[in-house]
Amino acid sequence: TQSTGSSGINAEYDRLKQELYDKEDCLQSLPLSPSTLPKLVDKNPSLAVDILLLLAQTQQFADYLTVLLNMDLSLHSMEVVNKITANLELPPQFIHFYIRNCITNCTEITDKKHSAQVCFGWFVCF
Repeated sequence: TQSTGSSGINAEYDRLKQELYDKEDCLQSLPLSPSTLPKLVDKNPSLAVDILLLLAQTQQFADYLTVLLNMDLSLHSMEVVNKITANLELPPQFIHFYIRNCITNCTEITDKKHSAQVCFGWFVCF
């Protein structure tokens, strides 16, 4: 059944998440770099949040924040930024630039339906 499948996926995700938190060297063995972050955010925003929270303790975290600032605006990218700002104290300039980018993106979208969806998501996140 579908519920059994989703609970299996949730259990696997929880196991992976716990392994990331338990093993310090596990994070370094992941095939993740700032350039691959947009794909991770798009495919699995929850995992992206967990990994970014762990990366917050590293010197590379600023590079990942820069990528988040420069990513295409999407509901997934806004979800990730919303969740990391709820769990970390990020530099005020990051938050300022991110909000400015969201506003700029909302005003520049010409497709009215898409514009309404993105802007609504933006307002929900913030």
